[in-house]
This record gives sequence, C-alpha cells and structure tokens, in this order.
Amino acid sequence: MVELLSMTPIRQILVILLLIIAFIFARYCVRYFRMIVGKEGHADRPMAIVRGLRGLVISLTTLAWAAGIYWEEGWLLIIGLVILVQEMYEMGVLSMILRYGETHVVSKGTREHP
Repeated sequence: MVELLSMTPIRQILVILLLIIAFIFARYCVRYFRMIVGKEGHADRPMAIVRGLRGLVISLTTLAWAAGIYWEEGWLLIIGLVILVQEMYEMGVLSMILRYGETHVVSKGTREHP
C-alpha cells in the first residue's frame, strides 16, 4: 500500500479526490449552519446542529488525510482517523439522545413517562 501511494500520479489523484470530498462536506456544513440561523425556535434545530458539526468533522479529517498523503506524513493519517472515529461516536450518541427526547415529547414541553 505504501508503494502504491509513493507513485506520484496516484498520490496526486488521491489528494485531489480528498480535497473534493472535503469541499463537499464543508458546503454541507455551511448549509446546515445557515438553516440553524434562519430557523429560530424550529423543532429540528438541535439535529441540524449535529448534522452541521458532523459535516465539519468529516471535512477537517479529509483535509488532514489529504495533507498526510501530500506531505507523506503518516501521523496525519492516523490523527485524522482517530479524530473521525471519536467524533462520529460522540455525534452518534448525541443524535440518539436528541431523537429519543423528540419521541417522548407529547405536547408543549410535557414529557411522557415510560
């Protein structure tokens, strides 16, 4: 695998693909953060925040991977992977808590008791 990445054309294509993915997820992040600003008091606002942060994390980690491949630094690849896994776990738990809270709201702030 290392020999494959050391070949210049493949490395350049991989870096460009990772930069494109980072740009796509950065746009995804900006779109959700704009929705948050425009919808004050909207019921889906907490999930939009989680989705926006998830896009930001993916964008930053793909940038770290692109930098690691471009400069041939393995530690950037590992740090990017560790950050991605840790943040996705936290975002998953947070979104699960938010969804659980949404399903147990009956009306006007009162909650169901299981």
